[in-house]
Amino acid sequence: SSEIPNDAYPELDRLIEQLKDNPNVRIQIAGHADALEQLDHPDISEERAKEVAKYIMQNGFSNIEYVGYEDKKPVAPNDSEQNRAQNRRVEITVVDK
Repeated sequence: SSEIPNDAYPELDRLIEQLKDNPNVRIQIAGHADALEQLDHPDISEERAKEVAKYIMQNGFSNIEYVGYEDKKPVAPNDSEQNRAQNRRVEITVVDK
């Protein structure tokens, strides 16, 4: 799903406060998928990144780019549900200060 999990909101809110204190920072939001879901839903990684970007922008920070990496950058093998769950993620990186 591209829906933001409830437990991610406190962390996103902390990030938003830090970003508001540093308005010249530019961030990249990268969405990732596991190999199986990528087959069923090819745009899922970009949709994940877009949902996080939308939440951050709705809360006052807009210096954002987002990208979906599909299943191209796994952090674990796609050989079990536990490992595939690790590959379904969003990563946020400062790209310019």
